[in-house]
Amino acid sequence: MKALNVIRFSGLIVVFVAASILTGFAKKPVTTNAPTTTVAVQNTIAQNLKFPDVDNKCDFQGTVDVLFVIDDGKLIVEKAESVNKELAKCVKGEMEKICCKHIRGVTNQHFSIKLTYKLLGE
Repeated sequence: MKALNVIRFSGLIVVFVAASILTGFAKKPVTTNAPTTTVAVQNTIAQNLKFPDVDNKCDFQGTVDVLFVIDDGKLIVEKAESVNKELAKCVKGEMEKICCKHIRGVTNQHFSIKLTYKLLGE
């Protein structure tokens, strides 16, 4: 019984040491001035994100939750979720086209936004 407890305790120590060593390799967000950079990211997305080109048969309405990272001036969409899968796919494609190289001070920082699309009657 004592040998089994020693093996379990040794296993826990190995797992703890491995976890503490591996977390040191994780990238950490580096920002210089978070409020200013957040506003710059919001303005860049607002200026460059366009409503998808659709014909009258498509129903591109709904809300899309987008999780993205800005890394080395590239906007990388990690997740785009919506009830309307076509809209989520289109938004993901459009957001990945946005260039963020002019935004300084943002590296490996996660952002989350909610976009709402509505078709207005003419």
